[in-house]
Amino acid sequence: MEIDDIIRSVGDFGRGHMFIFVCICLITQFTASWHIFAITFIGASPSHHCTVHTAFEIDEYIPVDVDNEGEAIFSSCTQYTQPGGPSNATSVCQNGWTYSETPYGTTIVTEWDLVCDRGHLSAFSQSVMMFGVIVGAFIFGYISDRVGRKRVLTVALLCQGCLGVLEAFSPTYIFFVIVRFFMGIFDQGYQLPGYTMTSEMFTPKRRPYAFTMLLNFWAAGILTFPILAFFIQDWRTLQIVISVPFFLFHLIAWFIPESPRWLISVGRYKEATNVFAKIARLNGRKIDPMTMKPQQFVDNGIDNKAFDNCDENVTNVGSGRTINTISQDTNDEEKAQENPKSIAGNNTFIYLFRTRRMTQVTIVMMVLWFVSSLAYYGVSLNSVELAGDPYLNLFLCGAVEIPSHWLSAFLSIWYE
Repeated sequence: MEIDDIIRSVGDFGRGHMFIFVCICLITQFTASWHIFAITFIGASPSHHCTVHTAFEIDEYIPVDVDNEGEAIFSSCTQYTQPGGPSNATSVCQNGWTYSETPYGTTIVTEWDLVCDRGHLSAFSQSVMMFGVIVGAFIFGYISDRVGRKRVLTVALLCQGCLGVLEAFSPTYIFFVIVRFFMGIFDQGYQLPGYTMTSEMFTPKRRPYAFTMLLNFWAAGILTFPILAFFIQDWRTLQIVISVPFFLFHLIAWFIPESPRWLISVGRYKEATNVFAKIARLNGRKIDPMTMKPQQFVDNGIDNKAFDNCDENVTNVGSGRTINTISQDTNDEEKAQENPKSIAGNNTFIYLFRTRRMTQVTIVMMVLWFVSSLAYYGVSLNSVELAGDPYLNLFLCGAVEIPSHWLSAFLSIWYE
């Protein structure tokens, strides 16, 4: 019996299945977008000018510049060398800066004076975090195949909550950047298992709809974050508020069952059977345990050689191991307990380049992810810089994602 047949028998998209799935969506996507997009407000740069000495008026102290719209504004980074004197010579600010309290309140920019020649540092902190995301993708993708999706998920959620709160108490900019790097790493610790578990818990026919719902939780996070930022205009308080939910999600993660596909891939058949039975009970269905003998577990997919020839065979999604018959006998479970790697296979990044066809697909996917991420984050993270209200701009960025996700799902099914 194929695993997809078992999933159908226990109730694909049943209420038990959906309850587990919604929990996965909530804890891996909803607040994930809060931390990624936090820099749009905690790192926002309000209007500012050099601090004016009390003995002078602002127009005597600060020269006038012209903004992009042709309007006269006071210079943000220079002051007169001799305020009130005959010379118009200017210099950099000598006594710090004065910041507008609207529309952002206090940010890391206003606290650490990340303006003028230091104006790039706020964006740099986000670049460091995204580099951490790259590192985390390599680390946690591998670890989740070794120790399980659930274990990685629960640990990463707890660590992300701790790091988020720690960031709120950053004493210096350098400390802030270092913490954000590790936050980027652990971001993948709960996002990657979320994607993988979603793929593994549904049949291929249901996956486009499942992933659309998963991504809509990400969009919902973007929708809610500017609302929080509007009412909490202190970056430290805001950072704590968006981090505390991770501790609750860590507790929720303990009640989410391990992916049965992963359990099967490492030979833990009894546990996989128990997970299927639990889901069936939640869905109000009964399953015959005799239909799930270990030697009958077969996963759908494409094996190495067949993938190279575009044949429709089977592979284990997520573990990277070809599975024509995942077990020859029930003794494999005992072997897996002693040495999981013997069952899971040699699961490394190199696997993606083992065949010509797999290499082509991998390269195409890498290019697509690079281009789409560049455009997506380039627009979304800079939406607050566009004309209009910055809070509304980011809100609309999240709102437009929801119909686009559904549209892409229907198009992928239509052209399948």
